Amino acid sequence: MTKDRRTLDLTLTGPARFRAFLTSYTALNPTYQGFDREILESLVLVSTTSTTTVFELTIKAAYTNGLNSLHGGCAALIYDICTSAALMVIAREGFWESTGVSRNLNITYIRPVPCGTKVRIESEVVHAGLRLATIRGVMKTEDGKIVSTAEHTKVNLTNVPGKSQL
Repeated sequence: MTKDRRTLDLTLTGPARFRAFLTSYTALNPTYQGFDREILESLVLVSTTSTTTVFELTIKAAYTNGLNSLHGGCAALIYDICTSAALMVIAREGFWESTGVSRNLNITYIRPVPCGTKVRIESEVVHAGLRLATIRGVMKTEDGKIVSTAEHTKVNLTNVPGKSQL
């Protein structure tokens, strides 16, 4: 039986936990060539705290739309990855041992991000209960201009007592 790639190594903390997650993600899927692979490999983890992560990423042509700026769908994917990583820093045995699944991802686009722009993605866990978590994200240019914001709600699929009532 293969280890679930979403299960985190709880013996590691902060950046080491995220790097191990990325390594296991690609090692368990060596032939995977999905559109998120390049972003996962290009993200640079700058810092973590007990509830936050900060990443940097340079917007490549593959991430852009016909106007040569960051595609909205690609921005959503970037937020999905970065806000989920913020859940990794709060994980502990019996509590958010995997990154769960998205329930809702709401993005507000403020200004375009031209190809070649380096952005900073700051994510913060606002709330994390047994079943649901809310993470807020902000994407900024190097000079601090906010280009978009996100609110991401995730559902925990592991270590949750009881069963769904649906």
